Amino acid sequence: MLLAEEAAAAKLRLFIDHPEGVSLGLCERVTGHLRDLLTEYSLEVSSPGPRRPLTKPDHFRRYVGRRARVRTREARNGHRSFTGELVGASDEEVTVAADTGSSPFPMRRSSAAT
Repeated sequence: MLLAEEAAAAKLRLFIDHPEGVSLGLCERVTGHLRDLLTEYSLEVSSPGPRRPLTKPDHFRRYVGRRARVRTREARNGHRSFTGELVGASDEEVTVAADTGSSPFPMRRSSAAT
């Protein structure tokens, strides 16, 4: 799972991911496993789509060679958003090759369990 959010007072929205993609069948299986929640919530299970946020090292590794945008919390050379080809990804950093050159960015560490 990538994200779970309470979309409204009684509506849960889950975005799921899978290395081989998200099918309607996978969404149905996840919904079936969460059937107990349907007594209190309306449940929406879907894929984040092709413009999905990359949040974990495995996500970045899967998209090496593709175009990506990296946003930073702190400005770097006056910018907080960098777009280019994702040329490297490790557990510690990702590297984006843009028109201005390649730039490594440290992975953000989260204290939340994933």
